[in-house]
Order: sequence, then structure tokens, then C-alpha cells
Amino acid sequence: MAVTRWMAAGLVLGLAVCPAVAARAQSSNDSTQFHAWLSAGVGGGNSDRGGFAGRAAASIAISPLVFLTLEGTSVGNIDGTDDSINLMAGVRSSDPDGFFFLSAGLANTSCGSGCPNQTGVALDGGVHIGGRYAGVALVAFAVRAPGRSSASGVVLSVDVGLFGGRRAATTNTK
Repeated sequence: MAVTRWMAAGLVLGLAVCPAVAARAQSSNDSTQFHAWLSAGVGGGNSDRGGFAGRAAASIAISPLVFLTLEGTSVGNIDGTDDSINLMAGVRSSDPDGFFFLSAGLANTSCGSGCPNQTGVALDGGVHIGGRYAGVALVAFAVRAPGRSSASGVVLSVDVGLFGGRRAATTNTK
């Protein structure tokens, strides 16, 4: 339960800091670009509870190649799911219009009633393709925890946010 409170506090802090960081980055004359995005997707998965998967995430870049992600995953069926809340750090390739990414971190998992929350490890990786404000991603994730709280999945997601990109840096040189 302490891990969940810590993750919730991190999310609140991130949401409080993001607008100020975005305003600073957008008003700055240097080449620093602010990158942050939300992602939501569905697909297939593997767990004790079934094979449908869902993933929602909020990510913020702390440098051009390093980012932090707060992610929620769910794998299962209508009768029950294996869920997790994950706090991860990751790296990505440098092209904001199309990048590969890989991240790892802590997971707080639950398999519903009759199963206590467990702390485990979360991994995800994929590819994002898009423009300055939106794109799509193919993401694979895995959560490993004691007991029956492990799950994995592959989802196709819609991403919205500030990605920067070549279109963001285009200037008229006439």
C-alpha cells in the first residue's frame, strides 16, 4: 500500500510541475524542447485471468533521451483482470517523429479479490510513430510479481502530447 501512495504522490507532483516546465520550455529561446505525452491502448495479453490487454500511461521527458512513465496495465477478461500500476524510467531514440523506447521500474500488482497486492518489476518497450502532437505506438509490456500477479501484453495505442519533432522546429528562411 505504501508503494501505491508513493506512486500517487509522484503523479500529483508531476501534474503540478508539468505546466510550469512546459511554459518555461516554450518561452525559452534555447533549443530545449519539452516532451510529454499520454498514451492509451488495447490489445492481447497473457495472464491467469485471460487474454485481453489494456494500457494507459503518462510520460514526461527529463532529457532528450530519458523519460519517466506512470503506467497502468490490465490483462484479463470480463470475469477478472490482473492489474498493475507501474512507475518506470526509460530511454528512447532521438527522433521525436518516430522513436523506439524501453523502460523498467517498480510495479504494484493486484489480481482482484482473494489476492493481496504485490510489489514486482515492470518492463515495457515499443515504437512510436507520429507528428508534433499525436501518433500511434505499438507497445509490449510485462509485469512480474510473486503469486498470480504476473501478466504481459501487446497493445496498439493512441498517443497525444508534445513530441517536438522536425515540424516543431521548422522555420522560414526566405
